[in-house]
Amino acid sequence: AEVRRRADAMRQEEARRQAQAEFRRQYQDNLRRLQEDARRAAEAARREALHQEEAFRREELLRAREAELRAQAEATECISFLQVYEQKWAAVKATPMGPPTWTSVDVPWPLIPVPGLATVTRDIVEPFLFHPQRESIRGKTRKEVLRAEMLRWHPDKFNSRVACRVVEEHRDWVVHAGGDVAKILTEMMEEESR
Repeated sequence: AEVRRRADAMRQEEARRQAQAEFRRQYQDNLRRLQEDARRAAEAARREALHQEEAFRREELLRAREAELRAQAEATECISFLQVYEQKWAAVKATPMGPPTWTSVDVPWPLIPVPGLATVTRDIVEPFLFHPQRESIRGKTRKEVLRAEMLRWHPDKFNSRVACRVVEEHRDWVVHAGGDVAKILTEMMEEESR
């Protein structure tokens, strides 16, 4: 009976050891699976973060390029307006007087057109007249530029050389706006003299 009891105890101990070994094996398998799942999830999150970072970087580069292209287009457009301004004044000098055919658009306004612009202001005129890309003012002092512009915009000269070329329905507005430019120039010249 003692031998049987010992044999039963040994069988039970062996069964217990096998059960523990099986439990440890299953535990280790589950732990490895969980670790592998966590590693895969972390790798997927890392890839997603890299993907989003790359998408953000591409978007930033695209925005920067678009801003650069806009700035280039604006600079080109600005230079074009500066050149047109000088060309229109050259046309005033070179073209003989005739019947009024111009509209307000044909007048050489010292500004870059702004949609909805109703009045001519110093904030618009001054940056245009002293724009760094304006070739005709290179090497001239501020005072020299103002003096030359004042000769163009003095009301008597402006009205006899420019406003008289404008059709009747636009003329009053052109005379008034030309007077505004002359006032702005006078104000700037007075400031230069102080």
